[in-house]
Amino acid sequence: MKKIIASLVAVAMLSLAAFAEENEGLSVKGYLRAGMSDTIENSVYSTNKWVQGGYFGGGTRLRVNIDYTKAFGGVTFRYQVDPTFETESVKNANGKVVGSVRKSSLDFFKESNVKWAMSYANFLDGQVIAEAGIISDRFTKTGGWEDTGIDGGKGFRVVVVPKAVAGLTVAAQATDKFADKYSANDSKVKDGKALKDDVKFDEKVLGFSAKYEAKPFFVTAGAALAGYYYGSVGLTAIENLTLVGEVFHNATDANKAENGDNATTMLVAWAEYTGIEKVLAGAYSYINLCDGDYNIEITPAVSYDVNSLLKVSAEASIYLSSDDKADTYATISPAVTFKASDKATATVSALISTDTDQAKHTASAGVRYNF
Repeated sequence: MKKIIASLVAVAMLSLAAFAEENEGLSVKGYLRAGMSDTIENSVYSTNKWVQGGYFGGGTRLRVNIDYTKAFGGVTFRYQVDPTFETESVKNANGKVVGSVRKSSLDFFKESNVKWAMSYANFLDGQVIAEAGIISDRFTKTGGWEDTGIDGGKGFRVVVVPKAVAGLTVAAQATDKFADKYSANDSKVKDGKALKDDVKFDEKVLGFSAKYEAKPFFVTAGAALAGYYYGSVGLTAIENLTLVGEVFHNATDANKAENGDNATTMLVAWAEYTGIEKVLAGAYSYINLCDGDYNIEITPAVSYDVNSLLKVSAEASIYLSSDDKADTYATISPAVTFKASDKATATVSALISTDTDQAKHTASAGVRYNF
């Protein structure tokens, strides 16, 4: 049944994309990628991640971006389906939990599949923009490898792009991204003044962000008063070179509950150069910090367009950790992509690991279609 639904959704999106090409202001874009991978040693078949590696890699996904844009405002929407992973308890004949297993599935009807869905109105010749819905930061996100802001909450946002200060954008929002909700035991719920799961309107719904961009660089910063902060600096002075550093600090209640009452900090660096014909060379690194512990990933990558029909790529990753039980290890991921057109490609890839306890040797193949 799920395969039938996937096919119907794909056909509907392709039809909508064709319709959008004939209607001014309406844009429908996205992609569908699917394939399979198999661990070489123990033959574990998977359709989740089939293009190996972190830089060029990816898994089964359907993404649809719909935008309707006019001078006075518009609508923007993203629907995205990825495999989900859950842990399921294993019980014996007496009902006692004796272990757990991980399982994956594709659910086309989860609310979280809607990454954003908002309308916006432009005032004062676009100097003030009012946005409402499931918010996506279109103006002040970090612009790096993570390229994110205070996204995903339902609510209202005001963006100011003053002509008097070229390159400056500031924003303020009130959303339920990190908000507390009323429980059945709250006095307002018992008194009938609020419903269970209503959002508590306090400082945790508020967020602020800004971006300043000039020719040699850009800088961003954002703060959600619930305890989430981000910032980035990027270099824009050198043609064909992307160079961005990002920092994210998460001290929200939900994140601290998952990390032993500790806040987490993530540092991300990304560099990419496309100034050599047919060549893309890049690298990213992650440093994750929590209560004195760290995890580090460093991934350089390169791709070369051999001709209009063939592209080859390779990337390598090294993983380091302060955890005594996790050894340092590395992976190498070569891939070959066959291009049927600008929209349709097929990729064969592999992953070779120095530690098969942490990452298995894997062979993969799949297809991607952009619309």
